[in-house]
Amino acid sequence: MSRLIGKAMALGYRLVGKDRYDDYRLERIGGSPFLVIPSVFNPKVPRTGEFLASLLDANLVGREDEVLDMGTGSGVGAVFAAKYAMTGIGLGDRATWRNALREACAST
Repeated sequence: MSRLIGKAMALGYRLVGKDRYDDYRLERIGGSPFLVIPSVFNPKVPRTGEFLASLLDANLVGREDEVLDMGTGSGVGAVFAAKYAMTGIGLGDRATWRNALREACAST
């Protein structure tokens, strides 16, 4: 019985894409490879990162723009925005966010 429940749970995880969260994955988004590590939001499972990457272009992000992607996760937003912007920075964890915000506040 427990074996059957385990198989049902594994099938459910595959159906909703949860099996792609707990392992190292190499995903391709917009032709670029992204290594997604465990516990990092996979941009391909709900397709939000892939959708964002498809929307970013030179009309939305100009050459003189600076892009800050806070909570970047896999880095999809920062990487695709940086293709068009003058500067692109991705901050992935809270400690990095706090440090960046302190520096920004101190310089103003």
